[in-house]
Amino acid sequence: MPASDDRFDADRDARPVRQGEADAAVAALEGGRSVILIGPPGSGRTWLADEVRRRRGGSVRVIEDAGRIDGDPLATVIRGLEAGERVVLTSDSRPGLSRPLRQAMSAGLLVEVALDPLPPSDLRRVLVAQLGEVDTADLRWILPPRPGRDLRAMVAAAREIASSAPNAEPSPTADPRGDIGRPRLSPALREMMLSHLGSAGATDETLLDLIALVPDAGAPLIVRLAAGQVTGDDVEHRLERLEEHGTVTATLGEPPRIRLTDGVVELLLPQTLAAPRRRRLAEAIVDALTTIPETVLSPTEQIALASLSRELGRDVPPTLLTAAARASLREDDPLLSIQLAVAATEAGGGLEAETALAAARIRAGRVDEVLGRMQSLTSGDDDAHLLGIVSDLMLLASDRLELPGGLDRHSALATTDDVRRVALDAFLLFALGDWGGASRRVAPILDQVDGPLAARAHFVFAGGALLTGWFGAAERSLDRAEEILTAVGDDITHIRLARLTIGRYTGRLEESLRQSRDIRDLVLRFGPSRTSATATWTLGTLLLISGRVREAVGELEQAIRGLTESGMDRMALIARCELAEAHAGLGAHQEALAAWAPVEASVGAEGVVAEQFRGKLTETRAWTLAAEGRIGEAADAFIAAAEAFTLSGNSVGVLAALASAARCGAAERVLPWLEAAADEVDDPYGSLLRDLGRALADLERYERDRGQADEEVRRAPTERLLEVGGRARTLGFHLLSAEAFARVARTLLVAGDERGAASAALQREEQMRLCGFERLILVPHSDVRPLSLREAEIGDLAAAGLSNREISERLVVSIRTVETHLLRVYKKLGIRRRGELVDALRSAPRTAAEEH
Repeated sequence: MPASDDRFDADRDARPVRQGEADAAVAALEGGRSVILIGPPGSGRTWLADEVRRRRGGSVRVIEDAGRIDGDPLATVIRGLEAGERVVLTSDSRPGLSRPLRQAMSAGLLVEVALDPLPPSDLRRVLVAQLGEVDTADLRWILPPRPGRDLRAMVAAAREIASSAPNAEPSPTADPRGDIGRPRLSPALREMMLSHLGSAGATDETLLDLIALVPDAGAPLIVRLAAGQVTGDDVEHRLERLEEHGTVTATLGEPPRIRLTDGVVELLLPQTLAAPRRRRLAEAIVDALTTIPETVLSPTEQIALASLSRELGRDVPPTLLTAAARASLREDDPLLSIQLAVAATEAGGGLEAETALAAARIRAGRVDEVLGRMQSLTSGDDDAHLLGIVSDLMLLASDRLELPGGLDRHSALATTDDVRRVALDAFLLFALGDWGGASRRVAPILDQVDGPLAARAHFVFAGGALLTGWFGAAERSLDRAEEILTAVGDDITHIRLARLTIGRYTGRLEESLRQSRDIRDLVLRFGPSRTSATATWTLGTLLLISGRVREAVGELEQAIRGLTESGMDRMALIARCELAEAHAGLGAHQEALAAWAPVEASVGAEGVVAEQFRGKLTETRAWTLAAEGRIGEAADAFIAAAEAFTLSGNSVGVLAALASAARCGAAERVLPWLEAAADEVDDPYGSLLRDLGRALADLERYERDRGQADEEVRRAPTERLLEVGGRARTLGFHLLSAEAFARVARTLLVAGDERGAASAALQREEQMRLCGFERLILVPHSDVRPLSLREAEIGDLAAAGLSNREISERLVVSIRTVETHLLRVYKKLGIRRRGELVDALRSAPRTAAEEH
């Protein structure tokens, strides 16, 4: 059937997909009512409507896009509903429906059937329902790794591929230049997709082609590339229009990144490009991407640059090939991973390339090619971090072959081979350090596995969910993993430590600290050295994030020694970064550099390890700059760290880095990005940092416009900061709390509100004492006026319990003088009652001479 046929063939039985929704719609029709299918693009509205019509013998009329009907056609539909006509309508949203249709729903004439987007696993079942069994080798060209909207295009593409001559399967060891084996889809299919996307002219078409070839590319890059291909049009305006229409999706960041909203079109559109146009676009993309440092390329940009460069016959550095091979493991294309990894090893990529190739081969089921090669690699003197990856990959390969010594020591129960394959993909990504990719890969199968395989799957998901800020989901998976492991008598210490790490973000930081000390003390006496080192590191990290940096220094130093001795080099590198941050927080710049320098030297500027640690390294460098007093440069470095965390999918890292940039005076600059990042992270951590960013941005605006600000404007940022400081104190983030109170004290002091400034300063000092700080490196130091000798003397006596008369008699002054001095003391200390004197005087500044 030609690709231009815009209707589905509904002759095949597809009841396993949308079974419940189809049953509900048919039941409503049989009961004499009409149905409206409401779901976003990609939910299969049209397909389900055709399926319902098929089950009703073709006697039901289908009206698509009901939200666009108005005027006489709408009146005709309403009259038909009122007369008892049974129809099936579709719409992408309920708010988009006209008032008469909503009234028909309220009156019971229309029954709503709500639909969610179809996941990729259901898309395959749709294909089978339409075409019968589809060649598995062809699925990689048809099924997107994420939800897609244009199911018609997907089915049409499957028909084209099925009716064409089979493509030659490339050898994984051959030089895989170009798109070997990739089918060329028809111009008719291309026109169908562009029409569905609402493409209006050459500029839109060029933008869509470029975005499909390089998903998640920076928006400025796409605009520059498109401007070089078309003339006489405002490319940036056209891109904004595509985003407004929902055709493309942009992520906030610097720069914002763009991709097609529809996963199906993103996969299929490049396959419809004519050869000359594809080569012209590929050359422009490669020329542009090669001017960007590899360190700031997104994973999809790495894949595009490596693949398109090879397609054009250009040489590609082994570091880029290796990074692209690893990045491709996130996609559902094992052959591409093998091709890129083979190329990386042949180009001299070394052990890093070998680990990527091993992972790709294990994923493709070619484990017989893996074990011997991996065994030979472990005999070298290469980087211990990479050798640890090799060891993990060997365990996974053994498990795949069901050999003794595999990671899964018990029978793994899975519902289907496909489920086990997805689980293996996730474990490979986890072993390679891509926790976020592993979590996204394993999430859809968590309810389909059982036994120890399920425990491992839940632990992998929790690790990635922690990075992405899904703390509630992470805790639920850890609970499930602990339940399974406890039932079979396995050690659950790693589960408990992971749960403590989550607790620091969910309002249980103080509780997590107490439990962490107990676990650390226990495993130091009875546990293995690896567990002891990990427990000590967890405690050090919790102390650091709570602001107790002096105590954190000692724990982290001990953890680094234990982690290094146990061969846990990756964790030791992270612990060294945290040690450097602890020293920086204390203002010890040289000590911070001494802790950080070995990490920078070990990781290097390029390669897999550098890619994994770039966000953390950049964040640590920002703290060393702040400790040196270079606050503006520190803000830029924190923003660069947020960009690196974005590329690795670490949403929590993005949010923390942006909040740190805001604390360095860049709050207005990063606020839109920070607010978007906070929306991705569960509360209370997400909302705390969002509100901190907003309060700091308000304060920046106030300080810039101070001469023109009225009393209400002046008080607003300080009140917000006081509220944030109080919440941070309650949640256990004492450094954030101290900084918030310090900024309030400084602002109010400049504004002449001595009482308010003193109250905030008192809270600041309380938090700083708890943290062990002598100064705050991110807040300019300013103090309220110190107590005079006479004020301090009278205040001390009042705090000791003497009455005003007793003080006047002891000092031989009038009671009126005592009262006047006490009022000054209260004002300077920010207190209102005699009972607050003891605590307030403990940290009150005092002058060395009497005031006159």
